[in-house]
Amino acid sequence: MRLMSRVRLIAGMLCLAGWRVTAEAAQVCDDSGLFTLQNLASCTDSDSFALDNLACTDSDVFALDNRAVAPSEPDKTRFISFSVSITREVAIRVKLTSLHHVEPPYTGGASVPFTALEGQVRWVGPPMQYVESVSSGVQFHASQLQCAPYYQDWSTVALLHVTGAEIVPSSIYDVEVLAALCQGNEPNCTAVSSPLQIKTTRWGDVETPYNPPVSDTQPDTSDISALVNKFKSALGAPIKARALLAGDSSGAIDISPDFNFTHISLCADAFKGLPYPYKPGKCTGDAAKACISDSDCSNAPNPTTGPCILCP
Repeated sequence: MRLMSRVRLIAGMLCLAGWRVTAEAAQVCDDSGLFTLQNLASCTDSDSFALDNLACTDSDVFALDNRAVAPSEPDKTRFISFSVSITREVAIRVKLTSLHHVEPPYTGGASVPFTALEGQVRWVGPPMQYVESVSSGVQFHASQLQCAPYYQDWSTVALLHVTGAEIVPSSIYDVEVLAALCQGNEPNCTAVSSPLQIKTTRWGDVETPYNPPVSDTQPDTSDISALVNKFKSALGAPIKARALLAGDSSGAIDISPDFNFTHISLCADAFKGLPYPYKPGKCTGDAAKACISDSDCSNAPNPTTGPCILCP
């Protein structure tokens, strides 16, 4: 007997025996083919039901196999990369767990963690198709982080690269997948996957060995050489998601243009020990003024009002 037939038979028997399945849980499971409202027509909707993880409730609908999948070790400094295989509309939430905790510290400037911005969440925006270079024509998909949730079927994107002003070096992010029924109630919704933790490398560290997991000072000359090869479009050069470093005043990266020398220059500065140059926050009194703390807003030049926020 096929698995689906067994599940339906067991569910029907349990319903007749007095077990109950919620309509809400049935709707969540509907797209995965486990249970449908039609299968459970004789059941009431006052309680939830689970059967050896074949049926699902709000709390575990996206756990385990349905969470995002990413490389086991960090290999990018300004992007995080993962795939989502679930074949229905979901939103991807990125929690800013630990931002810019540099170890060992920069040798040519202050190593200031962005603690005021930690704990906030951002959402992965619509995926766009880009090319590695005009000459190569090699395509890839990338998204920018945004303030509002965005729902779609992400399984059509084999591998997604995500960047934004909030994706900074030496940081930790927790990536979660939210079911469509969370729409409009994301802060309180429990139909959420278990988190996938992704780390970024040290500033300018685009080539092995990566920090982390190694603890020595990076980048080194091999990182600069790798970016020179990217500029030349040489075979074996790093992909854009590893190579792009430069951004606007807040650090947001424009993915579209061909790789240019600005990124190599920043890697050379990082090799000299200079700190990460961008601040991802915006002052409420002047959104053009970048910040990582409220004091950045009131300080000269051009003092304005805080607080320092990510979404004006």
